[in-house]
Amino acid sequence: MDIGVSLGVRARFARRGRARKDSLHRPGRCRAGRPTTMRDPSPRRFARLPLALVLLAAAAAVIPALPAQDQPAPPPSFRSAKTVEQLLAAMRAKEQAHDRARMRIETTGRLPDGSRFRTTGTMRVLGKTHFHVTMRWSFGEDQEGETETVRTAEGLWMRERDPVQGEVFTRMDKALMERVESASALLGDPSLAGPGGAQAESPLGSRMIADLATSFALTIDGPRAIDGVDVLVVSGPRKASTEEDLLAPEADHVDVLVRVADGAVVRMTQLQKDEPLTEVKIVELDLAPELDPASFVLVAPEGANFVDVLEHPPARAQIERLFDDARGKGWKDPAVKDEAPPAQPGERKQ
Repeated sequence: MDIGVSLGVRARFARRGRARKDSLHRPGRCRAGRPTTMRDPSPRRFARLPLALVLLAAAAAVIPALPAQDQPAPPPSFRSAKTVEQLLAAMRAKEQAHDRARMRIETTGRLPDGSRFRTTGTMRVLGKTHFHVTMRWSFGEDQEGETETVRTAEGLWMRERDPVQGEVFTRMDKALMERVESASALLGDPSLAGPGGAQAESPLGSRMIADLATSFALTIDGPRAIDGVDVLVVSGPRKASTEEDLLAPEADHVDVLVRVADGAVVRMTQLQKDEPLTEVKIVELDLAPELDPASFVLVAPEGANFVDVLEHPPARAQIERLFDDARGKGWKDPAVKDEAPPAQPGERKQ
């Protein structure tokens, strides 16, 4: 689970909420075929969104960080960082020295219509090829679900449970995963990282701070003791020229607490008029866990089977949209062989 997915889910949901403030009722059917009544279809889409994001997480660990020549020299310690650039340099230097991590993250927040949401997630990362992410989410009083994703060098396996479609098991083979990786890397969009992505690459949270810096005028204060822990406070107002993005579009201020002892983000809060909209807490972080590659496995229970991800309509739509966006940027699909140019008049075809 990474910080970006919680914010991304929240922002997508928030935009739908602003577009349709009036409560709607849409007839639906539960798995047994009995008619049901649903509120605005946003909860239904929210239920399906985690899997779609997970599908795009296959590439997350391979999206490169900024080249070393574009980074300032890291300060001697996190405590001595005086600018966001110095702090990011120190965080990235430490992140590059670790090839494994285990963490647990909790996110809470409210949407413009007053609805509350909550996500809890765990993540294990081993090198650039293995990650295991779990996420449980709840929205309002009656919508909840969970996802689980395992990635290895051989492919991606996913489990999704939500109140609309029940429990679904899907798989992505190595060839498709490589295509998703290639397209996502070209786009370089952190919002495509999904669960486990950006956080796998930046377990301390450097990518999140860098993303926030594009929308907020961040400065550093501290160190200071908060809840008995020495932290740097990275905070600032929203930039006046910033357009709506994938974080919390209506937030006007952000506060991030970075632990001085190890440079890890321990809490991020986005606010509107001093009222919290979204709060992310890193409850647990271990940068040197004992991890066995054989433990990265997802097994369907008796009576259930994995289906190809392209046979799952919501996931297929997300993948096709990703590929279309990448093609628009000049992406060359590795699955499509280069064709020889057509022969000119008077020439023989080879």
